[in-house]
Amino acid sequence: MRALVLNCTLKPSPQTSSTEALARVVIAELEKGGAEVELVRLVDLNLKPGVRT
Repeated sequence: MRALVLNCTLKPSPQTSSTEALARVVIAELEKGGAEVELVRLVDLNLKPGVRT
């Protein structure tokens, strides 16, 4: 199994994020079950809003 964890914190890397700390708890459990996990911090990407009028 593979899992993708999307971290939606507003703090850019490398700032400490409590959201990431919580995500790491979930990731540890998934990895115990044999999952391959990738964590992506969305604020570090150049994402445009998806709103269109």
